[in-house]
Amino acid sequence: FGAATCCFRSANATDGGSEWTGSERPELTQIYPPNESLQIRYSRCCKLCLTPNPQICSVFSSCGHILCMPCADQLPLVGTSEKCCPFCRKRGEVVRIFEDLIEDGIGTVLMEMLNTSVQDFRKKIKSSEL
Repeated sequence: FGAATCCFRSANATDGGSEWTGSERPELTQIYPPNESLQIRYSRCCKLCLTPNPQICSVFSSCGHILCMPCADQLPLVGTSEKCCPFCRKRGEVVRIFEDLIEDGIGTVLMEMLNTSVQDFRKKIKSSEL
């Protein structure tokens, strides 16, 4: 039900969000198209230079808008350390997103776990053959 609440809303604007049960439930209308991909809504593409998959991304602390770090570096400073978001004009600091480092770290840990499991399995097979 939690996923449905973000994709549907009551068709009756006068229900005021009141609770309903059984046959009293108002008709729901779909907000997003049924086959709209999350990839379309959450694209990594920089919205300024249109780089499809930038190596380093950054985010504005004030509004959450994301753009590639080279584009963020080219924005002029407003004050001491703030920049103006090119999408909504809110002032805020630009922070680097470290998504690649986290992804690599998880991959390394998973590979170590897999290698350990394979080694343990091989030891069990050898001991059972003796």
